[in-house]
Amino acid sequence: MDCWSRFCHVYALDNKKFETVLKAMEHFLSEFASYGFPPRRILSDKGSDMQPASRAIQKYRKAKDTGPMVFKSVTGGPVNIVEGLNAQIQRKMQVFRTSGLTDDASVILDDISHQVNNQKRPDRGNLTPIQLLSLNKEERDRVNNMYRERDVVPSGLRPIEVGATVRVLMMTRKQQKGSMGAKYKGFAPKWSKDTFVVLKRTHLARNETEYRYFVGVHQSYFRHELLVVPKVTDKAVPNQYIRHKQNVITEEDYEMEAEWEEGSEEYSD
Repeated sequence: MDCWSRFCHVYALDNKKFETVLKAMEHFLSEFASYGFPPRRILSDKGSDMQPASRAIQKYRKAKDTGPMVFKSVTGGPVNIVEGLNAQIQRKMQVFRTSGLTDDASVILDDISHQVNNQKRPDRGNLTPIQLLSLNKEERDRVNNMYRERDVVPSGLRPIEVGATVRVLMMTRKQQKGSMGAKYKGFAPKWSKDTFVVLKRTHLARNETEYRYFVGVHQSYFRHELLVVPKVTDKAVPNQYIRHKQNVITEEDYEMEAEWEEGSEEYSD
């Protein structure tokens, strides 16, 4: 992802081999460069999966670039923006798993990437990542100044208003904190299928900016344990808009195909 515009693309890889990861990186860098912004540096964590980054960025090295083109975070703090994107993508994937539509990430990642790249960013003049990449220098400076002039920059998830419809996190506090939650990490059905209404919210004792939300008389949750359900939701799956879709053969279809092939051989004999 691009840190400034948040332009991104998420790839489902068959494996973590050097050549496979390199191909995905080169594809993203070329797609990003096509908007008129040649990549200048890559920021990553110290994981071995990011080793191909050094080769992928060499194509964009200039004569003045005498140092390394890839910076690996020691503390992990600078890559928090990437972790935030990972969490956003996972939340969008979980909807498909919870609804029973699909648990194959490769079917939906292209569409999720397209949606994120066309989602308005309040912190960047309410423009989408695609629109931000189309700005000239003066317009980019205006957007940056608008962001700096904000008195309060919200952190974390936005508060939920009373009366909003939500789903609750189907994990105990122990599962969230301890090792038991590891098996639920990532693309997993975390949210309840039943929906609830927020009846009231109260400030936390030592944190006036955070709330505890009540969906029952004695049933309360923190903000990260609630998923807001929009007032207007889709009632059907828009298959005609899905650009990438895998053909999954069921066991019944496989048996019918095997019988057809066996019959064809008998006929040819």
